[in-house]
Amino acid sequence: MTNVKPETRNLKANIKAGFSLIETVVASFLATIFIVVLVSLEGTIRSSQDSLNLNTQSYNEASISVQAITRELRNARPAVTGAYPLELTDDNEIIFYANIDDDPLPERVRYYVTGDQLNRGIVQPEGSPPSYDLNTEGVNLVIPYIANGANPIFTYYNGDWPADVVNNPLPAPTRLTDTKLVKVRVVINPEPERPESAYELVSSAQIRNLKTNL
Repeated sequence: MTNVKPETRNLKANIKAGFSLIETVVASFLATIFIVVLVSLEGTIRSSQDSLNLNTQSYNEASISVQAITRELRNARPAVTGAYPLELTDDNEIIFYANIDDDPLPERVRYYVTGDQLNRGIVQPEGSPPSYDLNTEGVNLVIPYIANGANPIFTYYNGDWPADVVNNPLPAPTRLTDTKLVKVRVVINPEPERPESAYELVSSAQIRNLKTNL
């Protein structure tokens, strides 16, 4: 039978206890790192999901609005006062007359940009004989997050487009009289700090009451 000195037994016990303490510290350190990484990953996933939801919702709503704008433009007609269907044809503002509700009279419709928002102003014809009181214009937000920059939202073309590439798009002086088609191009970006998240929507409307190639 081998005799082990008490000092040797105590030394082995101390070494074993020491290893257990180191293992515990290392395990705790690794667990802390894992929790930090897990929390950070969860935050990143949540942020990415929120960004995706915002972009998807903004794109869908803007797409519906662009289609509505071109539908209204397509049905532009003379005002109740006899005014021409188009009143203003600027790069980022257009005014026209169209029947956009259930009554038989056309409204004065104005789309215009303020900051990063595309708004719509509506003036209902009133009185007898009916007229348009601009002080009664009702305004609502149509598309937020506009990011067109220097690029126009509204571009105007004559009845010879697309064969006529010399005179189109129309310059400002001839837009009111020569416009037969309006192209709407909207760039939106719900996250301006991320240029790669920008979306472009394009649609066009040939104004039926101004067609000359019937």
